[in-house]
This record gives sequence, C-alpha cells and structure tokens, in this order.
Amino acid sequence: MQTNGRSSIQSISLKTIIGSSLCFCTLIFFSTCFAENTTYEYLCKKSSFLLHCEKIHQICQQAALVTIPSEDKPTLEEKQNLCSSGNLPYDPVKARKCAYLQVEQNRRDGPFEGIAVLMRVYANGEGVKRNLDLALKFACDDADGAPAEYEGRILSLNQLRQAGNQSRNFDYCDDVTSGEMAGWCASRDAGNKKNKRDSELAGLISSWSKDDKQEFERLRLVWKKYLEASVNEVDQSGTGRSAFVIEHAESLEENFVSSMGKFSHGEFPSYSKEDFIQVDRELNMIYKEIQGKTENQVSLWGTVTKDGIKNTQRAWLKFRDAWVIFAKQKYPSVADVVWKTWLTRERIEQLKEFSKTS
Repeated sequence: MQTNGRSSIQSISLKTIIGSSLCFCTLIFFSTCFAENTTYEYLCKKSSFLLHCEKIHQICQQAALVTIPSEDKPTLEEKQNLCSSGNLPYDPVKARKCAYLQVEQNRRDGPFEGIAVLMRVYANGEGVKRNLDLALKFACDDADGAPAEYEGRILSLNQLRQAGNQSRNFDYCDDVTSGEMAGWCASRDAGNKKNKRDSELAGLISSWSKDDKQEFERLRLVWKKYLEASVNEVDQSGTGRSAFVIEHAESLEENFVSSMGKFSHGEFPSYSKEDFIQVDRELNMIYKEIQGKTENQVSLWGTVTKDGIKNTQRAWLKFRDAWVIFAKQKYPSVADVVWKTWLTRERIEQLKEFSKTS
C-alpha cells in the first residue's frame, strides 16, 4: 500500500504553479494581484502579456452569436422540481435543465453547477446533441474564476471545435490553475473513486462469514483513524494543500482495496521471520533518524513535523496490530510475521522521504 502518490494531479499542480506565477508577475508589473478588481477583463485592460486577450475576445465574439435552443431549457412546470436530486445517480438531462435554472436565477450552488454543467453537457454531448459552439458560448460567460483557468477552458473547447475531435471529452478540471479549484477537482474525483471502491469492496466481502465481516469492520475503524492521522505527513503549506491531502488519502485507500482484491484471490505476500527482523530494524533506524532531527520541522520548508510523524506512527502501529488480528480470522493459514513484514515494508517507504531531508 504505497502512499504519497500524486501522479494523478501532477498536471493540475503544474498548472496551479503557472497560475500562481501569472498572479505574481501581474503583481510585479501591474500591481493587480491583490487589488479589488482582478477580473479577466480588468487584467486585459492592463495589457497583461501573459494573457491571450485578443484571441479570446475574437473567439467569444463569435460564440456570442450562437443561439440557445429553447427546447433545451426547462419548462415552467419542470422548474418546480429541478435541482433537488440529492444523491441520485447523474442524469445529464435533469442536470442540464437544472443548470439553465441556476443560470437564470444567477445561482452557482457549487463549482461544478450551473454554467459549468452546460459547458460539459454540450461539449461532450451528454443527454443532448454535441454542440461545441454552444459550450464555448457558456465558457465565455464564465469569467468569474482565475484568468488562466478561464482562458484554458475557452482555448481547449476551441481546439476541440476546430479539430472536430469526437474522441476526447471536455472536463472543467482539465484547465485548473488555482489551488482552490485543484482542491475542488480532487474532491470531486475522490468522491467518484470512493463510490467505485465501496462497490468493489462490498462485492469482495459479500460472501464472507459473519465473523469475518465483524472483524473487518473493527479493522476499518482503526484504519480510518490511521488515515486521519496520516494527514500529518502531507505538506500543507501551498495553495494546493487540499488537493494533496485528498490525493494522499486516495492513494492509501486505493492500495488498501487493491490489496484486499489480491488476497481474495489467494495472492498473499511471502516473508520469513528473518525478513521481519531486518525490516523492523530498518524501520526503527529511519524513525529514530527523523525524531533525532534538531528542529521539530522535518525539512527546511513545509508543515510536516516530528510530532506529526510520531502521531501517525502510533496510529499506524495500532493499524498493523488490528490487521494481524483480522488476518488471523480471515486468513489463518498466513503467519502473523508475514503480515507484519509486509506492512512494515510499506511504512518504511512512507518514511523514507522524511529521513532524507535535513
């Protein structure tokens, strides 16, 4: 169960850095980054060399002429029952009609509501005929966010339109540059992945005995506490901290469920008592090295501290013990030392990055 895997949001992180650079450079040259008015239009008037104002203006001028099909909007009767689906499965037709109502009422109930939905359904042809011209029209009207994000969405949709590309779908999160939106996107993706994992896990344990299920529920409670404590080992100093915290937890959960899948097919790790002695010694050495640092902060920058790692380590030890107890019930043929070695090796990998810092 590897941790700290950030590969799925590396592109978002890079764009976040670029977006921050845009703000920084604009501050230097135009002193607008922390002014009250930092809208896209305002920055273009200041002639920001980092923006593509003329090109965006031309695209949006054309998009403004696109007509919205009246039949795509909700009827007066439908308006009475829209936008109240709760946790019901995604329905692109209802989502589109709700989005039109939100736009009409000048509402944005969340970052992926209203005009963002209209961009998506028309760009991808979800519940309606694909219409990239109309998707662009809505993208041009959505200028309230970060300037680089605004441009990115318009340029992406325009590229799709020009290429006639039917194979690639548009995603509102593809062009995020701000730490705030990176967090929202990571949260959205995590929710989708969680639903898939929960379904997979439910399928795995459906045929288990009552005793197996009860022991597994006890394990999950300890696992949850370890997940919460492990956030201490994520650097939360940047604007993308929310995204990194979510990605960290996702990495742990994905590997947990993946491991359970392997074990359900009899694919168990194989280690000896001597293996455990070796990895236990290595873990203790790395942990002592970290705790022996002069400062509480484990690196020159970042929010990870010795105290935070200590709290996570305590939670991890409880999780390791809980796993051994669960495994005795569910996988009695596998020796305790095998599980302890496997989990200790994983923990060593988590701590290595902190032991290498000064």
